[in-house]
Amino acid sequence: MIMRKILPVVMLSITVALAAQQTDIDLFREAESRFLAGDFEFALDRYRALVAEHPVSQFIPDAQFRIGVALYRTGRPRDALLQLDRVGRRFRSTRYLSLVPLWQGVIHYNIGEYATAIERLQLFLRDEPADREARTEGLLYLALSHIALDDPDSAVGSLEQLVWLQERPWSRPYPFTLLLSLYARDERGTDIVAITDGLDVSTLDAEWRPRVRLFQAEGYLALDRIDDAVGLYRDVERASAEVATLAFQRMFVLAEQRLIPDVPDAVLGRAERALAGRVDVLREFWLRIGVRSYDEARYERAEIYLRRVWDLRSSETIPQAVALYLARILESRGEIDAARSIVDEYLRLYGDTEPGTAELLLVLGNLDLQAGRIDPAITSLRAAHARATRLPEDERALSTQAAYQLAFALRRQGATGEALDIVERVFATGRAAALQADLTRLRSRLLRESGRDTDALIAMTEYVRLRPADAAGAIEYINLLYTLGRYDRVIDEVPEVLSELGRQGTLNDASRGRLSYVYGLSLLNRARYAEAERELARITTDISWDDAALAEVVPAAVYYSAWAAYRAGEYARSAVRFREVFERFPTHELSPRAAYLAGWSHFRLGDFSAAQVALGRVGPLGATDDLQVEARFLSGRSLAAMNQLEQAASVFRSVYQNSPDSEFADDAWFEYAEVRSRIGNIDRAADAFMSLVARYPDSPLAEPALLRRGEILFGADRFGGARDAFFEYRTRFPGGTQMDAALYWGARASRALGEDAGALLLFERLIAEHRQSVYRADAMRGAAEIHEARAEYRQALNLLTEFQSAYPDQARSAGIQVRIDELVLLIRGLDQREARLLVTIESERGAATEAGRDAILELARLVIYQDVATQTTAITLLPRLEDVAEQHGQDPRAASQALFLMAEFAAQRDEFLLAASRYLEAATVGAGDRDLAARSIYRAAVMYSTVGRTAEVDQLLVRLRDQFPGSEWLEEARTLGRGDSR
Repeated sequence: MIMRKILPVVMLSITVALAAQQTDIDLFREAESRFLAGDFEFALDRYRALVAEHPVSQFIPDAQFRIGVALYRTGRPRDALLQLDRVGRRFRSTRYLSLVPLWQGVIHYNIGEYATAIERLQLFLRDEPADREARTEGLLYLALSHIALDDPDSAVGSLEQLVWLQERPWSRPYPFTLLLSLYARDERGTDIVAITDGLDVSTLDAEWRPRVRLFQAEGYLALDRIDDAVGLYRDVERASAEVATLAFQRMFVLAEQRLIPDVPDAVLGRAERALAGRVDVLREFWLRIGVRSYDEARYERAEIYLRRVWDLRSSETIPQAVALYLARILESRGEIDAARSIVDEYLRLYGDTEPGTAELLLVLGNLDLQAGRIDPAITSLRAAHARATRLPEDERALSTQAAYQLAFALRRQGATGEALDIVERVFATGRAAALQADLTRLRSRLLRESGRDTDALIAMTEYVRLRPADAAGAIEYINLLYTLGRYDRVIDEVPEVLSELGRQGTLNDASRGRLSYVYGLSLLNRARYAEAERELARITTDISWDDAALAEVVPAAVYYSAWAAYRAGEYARSAVRFREVFERFPTHELSPRAAYLAGWSHFRLGDFSAAQVALGRVGPLGATDDLQVEARFLSGRSLAAMNQLEQAASVFRSVYQNSPDSEFADDAWFEYAEVRSRIGNIDRAADAFMSLVARYPDSPLAEPALLRRGEILFGADRFGGARDAFFEYRTRFPGGTQMDAALYWGARASRALGEDAGALLLFERLIAEHRQSVYRADAMRGAAEIHEARAEYRQALNLLTEFQSAYPDQARSAGIQVRIDELVLLIRGLDQREARLLVTIESERGAATEAGRDAILELARLVIYQDVATQTTAITLLPRLEDVAEQHGQDPRAASQALFLMAEFAAQRDEFLLAASRYLEAATVGAGDRDLAARSIYRAAVMYSTVGRTAEVDQLLVRLRDQFPGSEWLEEARTLGRGDSR
């Protein structure tokens, strides 16, 4: 037993000892031999032994390179890359240094790192390596990397270099055939024909002949050399299923287009015979024809072939594309349930848990959305989103689409918050690019519904930037601006939007009309009525009315253009346009209100008959009950304006009786009372006002109704009722807005009834409590008059002084200073008449004015003849009379009377000769007043008679007889001789 355990150890030691005895060249040759024979594991072991045992050997750099390649060949690409990187940095003396980037590129390609592969391979090829074989491999893998990154144009460039490196382009069949396939893909028929010119296909290996013939056929087909193409397609009908399928597919299409004698069914028959028993291949053939037919919008034929594949579902694995295309075809026909059934069955057959089913779940969710089945739709879309997030990176666009549709469905369900969270996550993870514009638009709507208006507007602004050609999006953006009240921005931006859509070629009448409509409404909201009217009117003149998309906009545009004219006071134009709305669009929802506003337009113009006609259309146009009440109310006002008062009263009564809960019921009752007042039915008017207050105590018209009740009673001289009505107002509305009016008119009514004490209390309350009232000035005057009548002169003086200070303009026009002066004199003890005359004399500047002269004369008469003056004497008046007498040139009437009164004063003082002289002056100055002249001569005669101057008496008698033969004063003078005295 011990020997058996020891023996292997000894043998191992011997082996190691023998290995240690090998030289570096022996190890390297052994490793190279194994490497070239493809025994990479053993080669790797030998290269590593060389490195370990002979670290300074000249073969180390080459061995290190070979280790890198062997690691790759033995399935360790990452280790290989690390090793090759070491070679490039530390073992640059290797013979294979130039091949390092080649092998790095090959390895990066094989592990799917295509961009890095391209970078390394381009580095390798940059110096145009002399090794043709290595260069060929480098170009091949560079082309394959470009293809993997969906850059076929760059791949073509690399492959073209590769094939022309060969003695003959087809010397390397694989890259040659790959280049042909890329030419065929881009329909570069000329290049295919050129590169295959001189090719004897029979010299190729059997594996490549049919492929080359197929691509030659594709080249001829691209050049419309149908016969040449068909000949080659027929040659490959018996080739491999992959090649034959494409050939049959092309022949089938040519047959359908009638470009070859074969009929489609004959081609399909040959295909099915050639591919008999190959259901998997036929399935692919039918699928290709079905998909191609679908892409060409030949949906009936597409469905036929896709159905053939679908019918294999019980025995064959069906590609999900079949279910997808069939569902889309059925959906396009509106057969939503049938489409859903296809998708649902596919998912039941093959399960719905794999990431690849995400697209089917997405379709299923969309179908449910279209059918209004929101909850099932959300369930499917949630699953689609979950599956799509597990797809490879290059397929993650489906995840974005699923997120978009899920958020859309949640929004329809009302789950705005969750929908917004999903959209925000898509943006946050940087996966919005595929659907960035659509997601941005949806985000804007969700933000708007979440109350984040500013953010919604920012998002919609971004959407318009992303899709400047989307007219519907531009309209939504402008509508959002309008809805948010950004009228100035609408006005600024609509012209820019119209210009941009015009440049993009997506502006049509419908878009222009809708944008112009919102533009006009914004002008209207900014009170730019003339501009708004013109802009809205343009929609009906410059844009086709027949556009179905403008069916709603045009009537509204006419309506609001009319409204703009109405607001601008252009009632004639507004009447015409409002009538256009309800006559041209009688079924439109705005037509009843248009008729109503047409009535208002005519009412404003004073054309009350036309207003009645328009208002009569409101009901038949289908107006709401409320609008009909408004129309009847305005109709009543029109009738009242036409003085058809009984009819107006009847209309107003029908409004408040038939629609007592209408907002116009109290207005109608008020107007009814006013009409009754105009008719002269004071009692019925007063009762109506009172009934309004009782029925609608909280109405804003209750207060003015009570006041109007008092006013109409006052106007009818029914002062007792008026006084009580104003008292009722003050009681019911102690804080009423027209309390000052109630106090004033209540005071006026009380005074008219002789109740000065009550009137004074109301005036004084008005004066004290309502300092801004328009009635306060008149109240002060009224109170002053009452105080003066009650000989309370000081109280009256105080009120008028305050009046003069508070209301100087009114005081001047009312002559309040005169009254103040009179009151001052009254307070001093003067008689009222004397005081008034003295104030007049002073205010009229004495004899300088006619009024002043008249006041002097009247006061003089009081003093001389009645002796009622209290403070004024003849002596004090004499200078003023002299002033009047001096005005004989300007006012002989007043001057003659002043001279007469001066004579009278002299006579009273027994200054008879002076008196006689004054009388004669008066007769001369006042010759125009024959009575005064005759009387003055008579009185002069009396004065001369008194002093015994008979000669002068006789002369005056003669003068009287000659100048005034029929005067009564002549008869009086004749008695002087019989002893008459003064």
